[in-house]
Amino acid sequence: MNPLRSLWNFCRRSGAAMYWHVLNFSWRRADYDTVEINLRGGVPERRLPGSLFELRRPAGLTHRGLLELLDYLASDDKVKRVILQLGPLGTGLARVQEIGRALDRLRAAGKTLIAQLDTVGLREYLLAAHCQQRVLLPNSLLLITGLRMEIRYFRGLLDKLAVQPDLLVAGKFKNAAETFMRRDASEAAREMTDGLLDDLYAQIVDELARALGKTPDQVRAIIDDGPYPPERAVQAGLVDRLAYRDELLKQLEIKRERKIVGGQRYWHFRTKRDQTRAVMIDAPRVAVLYLSGTIREGRGDPSRGAPGAAVYVKLLRRLRREKKIRAVVLRINSPGGAAGGSDLIRREVQNLAAKKTVLISMGDVAASGGYMIAVGGKRLLAERATLTGSIGVIAGKFAIAGLLEKFGIGQEAYSRGAAAGLYSTSQPFSELERQRMGEIIASSYKSFKAMVAESRGFEPARIDELAEGHVWTGRQALENKLVDLYGGIGDALREAKEAAGGRAGEPIRLIEVPALPSPWRLLWSMSSARMSLPTELAEWVELQAFSGIPFAGLPFTVRIR
Repeated sequence: MNPLRSLWNFCRRSGAAMYWHVLNFSWRRADYDTVEINLRGGVPERRLPGSLFELRRPAGLTHRGLLELLDYLASDDKVKRVILQLGPLGTGLARVQEIGRALDRLRAAGKTLIAQLDTVGLREYLLAAHCQQRVLLPNSLLLITGLRMEIRYFRGLLDKLAVQPDLLVAGKFKNAAETFMRRDASEAAREMTDGLLDDLYAQIVDELARALGKTPDQVRAIIDDGPYPPERAVQAGLVDRLAYRDELLKQLEIKRERKIVGGQRYWHFRTKRDQTRAVMIDAPRVAVLYLSGTIREGRGDPSRGAPGAAVYVKLLRRLRREKKIRAVVLRINSPGGAAGGSDLIRREVQNLAAKKTVLISMGDVAASGGYMIAVGGKRLLAERATLTGSIGVIAGKFAIAGLLEKFGIGQEAYSRGAAAGLYSTSQPFSELERQRMGEIIASSYKSFKAMVAESRGFEPARIDELAEGHVWTGRQALENKLVDLYGGIGDALREAKEAAGGRAGEPIRLIEVPALPSPWRLLWSMSSARMSLPTELAEWVELQAFSGIPFAGLPFTVRIR
């Protein structure tokens, strides 16, 4: 080894050792017995600043950070109780399930868990149910009303605008096109949607029954009786009492505020201590690569939920070349996107998995193009409520000549070539163009099924049964062998640590990818205007962006109220 590099490593590890001892001394002298975690506003997968202002703002807890914090608390003998301040969460059911398991581990470690609830819905109450005590703010509500999915159909609006949707689909359950081509749902769409809601609702009922010590029938009755004003919530036994925060602290006999440590502050200190320790002992390195949002061809912009294939191909190749990184967790929270871009990323995941341990961790959704990427890995983990599968393809365009005419805009087209108008948005497909586009769709669909069949070891007849654009819950996916086991990002990281040779009780060096953007890049991004659109209109614009390109995307999102 280069002598200068050896000297640098010695100085770095010696400095880390000194710093670790300082941190450890401060830690032992700290006087606290309660940790308060503020979960109002949710815990995103990753906090990527979109502007310079966000870069300077203190980073809050992420989903992985919260799981890490809860496991830290379970091993801390000083901590006697943990207070969760729960408000509306921007978190899907799959991530709620993983957080719930972490709370169960904390409770099993002998800690007292107290949930103080603002006005919350069923999703947040699922977390509160894991706590021994539940306290509702006096003027707050329990908005427990069940599970509902609403799908809007825009064919009538498009007809009034003289816009002609011309979309081709591979897979009878791939109903993304229906919202624009039809005025109501097809029988296949109703069958799939009912199946998803039945399974998700059963999971919610089972988890609440287990956490509250009630029967499934009793839980269904509780949900049917919602929502609950404060007094009725107490009478129903859903919360123990009503109290403000200062009243709660008095009831817990916490006389000094300094006995309470904020969860974010606690996590930052413990993380700094562990990462310093990891440098000191030269711990193995594990990378976490986050892929969230609708997949694009080209560069995209991960900070805005638009991961680009070109960026992720480079990142995966860099991870493959980096010798010090021994294992990689690919965290997918994506409904899919451009089929070509998804395939490019999948191929690089496959190449990386041939050289290193690659664990695929599915978040709330890893469907269509997101699932295509996932099958590049060898071990797939999903939560029971993860939405996955959706093996199918959609492509087409919206012909807007009639809309242009309404606004007095004339247009003339000049073509050379029988299919020159294939990607034109002026007119619908001609018969020849429809035939050519059908061939493109069929080829992309056949390729998608072949990727899944090869990765999962399916016979052609079996993959035909599981494809057709059908969306599955994680529980259904495990039964159908589309994933390997239940688990979240915390479980994937524990497996990655073992695969990388990490020692029990010692930290690993965790590297999060993509890296945070530089201030100069953020300054540049601020110069580009952003517009917020209603969800349904945004979906139309999204499809327009992929006009003529095979699109492997989820046809809907599920929100729990």
